[in-house]
Amino acid sequence: MPENKRQHDTDEDLFEAMADVDLRDLAWMALDTQRLLKSDFAITATGDEFRAAMFLWCEAWHQVPAASLPDDDAVLASLAGYGRAVGEWLKVREKALHGFMKGPGGRLYHPVICEKVKEALSFQSVTESKRTLSRNSSRRYREKLKREAEAAAAGGNSAGGGDSASPDRHASASRDGHGDVTVTPGDALTIPNPTEPSPPLSPPRKARGRKTRGEELPEGWKPDAEAVAYARRLGLDPDREVEKFTNHIRGACGGRAISPDWNGRFRSWCDKAPGRREGAAPSGTGGGERINGRTEGMWRSLVGDFKNGKRWIWGGAAPGKPGCDVPPHIQREFGFEPVTTH
Repeated sequence: MPENKRQHDTDEDLFEAMADVDLRDLAWMALDTQRLLKSDFAITATGDEFRAAMFLWCEAWHQVPAASLPDDDAVLASLAGYGRAVGEWLKVREKALHGFMKGPGGRLYHPVICEKVKEALSFQSVTESKRTLSRNSSRRYREKLKREAEAAAAGGNSAGGGDSASPDRHASASRDGHGDVTVTPGDALTIPNPTEPSPPLSPPRKARGRKTRGEELPEGWKPDAEAVAYARRLGLDPDREVEKFTNHIRGACGGRAISPDWNGRFRSWCDKAPGRREGAAPSGTGGGERINGRTEGMWRSLVGDFKNGKRWIWGGAAPGKPGCDVPPHIQREFGFEPVTTH
């Protein structure tokens, strides 16, 4: 038998199998992307032809029978997205219907979509079987619990104060002086030995640590010696700046300001003070001559943060270590002894 005859018979059988298939309740459609992208159709089709074909594949999925289309150009034009413009549809018809073949009832069937329909039916069958198995298992488990409860109730009623040692009657246990507790045989297995101390339900949870945000400005606060020296280097009167700084915190901030480093905030205050010595660089990103890529003010801010516990992540070694880029006189200001590598 010629090869094309055998293929025709196979396609006919496949189309016949679609007769009673209705997938309108199945929203998704399987798409073999690699098979499509490597096909001659994807390589040769124009944009309009490819778009119309995709529309028709999706429509065929939810047609009855599944994987088929009516052989009517007016209907096909609408399904392909051309509405009533049948003339425009006819321009792409041949390529858009690539792969569709005449089948039972005069309808057009696509063999590849038929294969995907069979896969979807198989998937649905397996999924439904699993659901049925799960429902049956749950039903049997509920029936088992019901039988055990009825058996326990019947055993308790018929005992009438009989032999308390029988495992089929009831068990009692004293729980920390709360009296006897009558339980079913199944529960008796879970009651701890009353002669042994009961273990704690669970170890006590440790209090979750909370990061310290700082503290309010203490009464009578004074900056440390380093902050005072910093103010003097900027040409400021430390006592006067302390007074203005504390008045600002307690006035403008309503006394609610919190800081983990009031000395650092005071240095920042001095950086912005109107009477700061002309040419002194602030500790932020202000001007001034740069040393090893940063101004003196920037180095002072970084070293101050390092001394207050922050990690040194600014390149090179940390202050007080060989290879540190911080100017030696700034290291000494914060109590670090510069180490030369020579």
